[in-house]
Amino acid sequence: MKTKMKTKNAMIRTFRVGLVLVAMPWAATALSEAAETVTVTLKSGRTLTAHVDARSDEARLWLRFDAPSTALYRPIAWDRVVRATIAGRELSSEDMRRSIDTWKSTRPSPITPPAKSAASPAKTSDVIAHDQDDSHAQRAAQALSSRPSVVAIEVDAAVANWDADVEVDGIVLRLTARDAHGNQVQVAGVVDAKLHAERFVRASDVPGRNGRTVQLLGHWRRSIQADHENAGSIGGDIVLRLPFEAVHPEFQLDVAAFGLLQVQLTAPGQGVFHATVRDVRIRPFSMVRDDIQHATQRRFLPGERTGL
Repeated sequence: MKTKMKTKNAMIRTFRVGLVLVAMPWAATALSEAAETVTVTLKSGRTLTAHVDARSDEARLWLRFDAPSTALYRPIAWDRVVRATIAGRELSSEDMRRSIDTWKSTRPSPITPPAKSAASPAKTSDVIAHDQDDSHAQRAAQALSSRPSVVAIEVDAAVANWDADVEVDGIVLRLTARDAHGNQVQVAGVVDAKLHAERFVRASDVPGRNGRTVQLLGHWRRSIQADHENAGSIGGDIVLRLPFEAVHPEFQLDVAAFGLLQVQLTAPGQGVFHATVRDVRIRPFSMVRDDIQHATQRRFLPGERTGL
């Protein structure tokens, strides 16, 4: 009876290639929403982004790279850590070590698999890569991850017209996620974009600034999936339309012709990434329209169809 119970409950295998691989019974793949990811910079110049595992202590920082059916654990001696960025804060190695209990998280405990998979339950794997096994750790992380990790984003933006009238309708944002090798990768998460621009107001409203003030003209938030239709093929760009909101630069002529677009990508399990598009032309250049504006305080001719 004991032998049957052991066979039914678990099978443990050891595979030796510089890593320790442990196959476990069915486990939930979702992580605690409260868990923060940390980006660690090592003395070698390498950066790693992962969760801080609960086994971290005074001697070592344990990073956990989570994937749907696997977890890669990497212990790192504190003297190899230069700095860490977590929850928007940059910490020294010593500060991170002293506050390590604040950032610890764990994977969910194993649970009973659904009835339909009882015959062949899914399995999860834990991989431990030691400090000296840098090459093994890198290969294991790439092999076990469901998709390459994002380390940076690139953004570009331009105004565009996507309906039947003559004025531009908003901004088309193109976002590219890249891994440590500079390759394009797919990513899921939330994109936040904010458009700022100068507005010309009465000088008395903004003393000492010659009647100029920078204002928020638009704020957009979009959820994206790794297989989002605008993401194109694997590794493709994410393209989002950001329509002008209450302020339209082709009708509100007290708005400057250029703006600044801040973009933030929040990718669960990977981190928060920022990029800025400087000097986005939000009112298209036209010498003829400039002349019309000076003469009539409008940029469009009477016969032109506009949305206003």
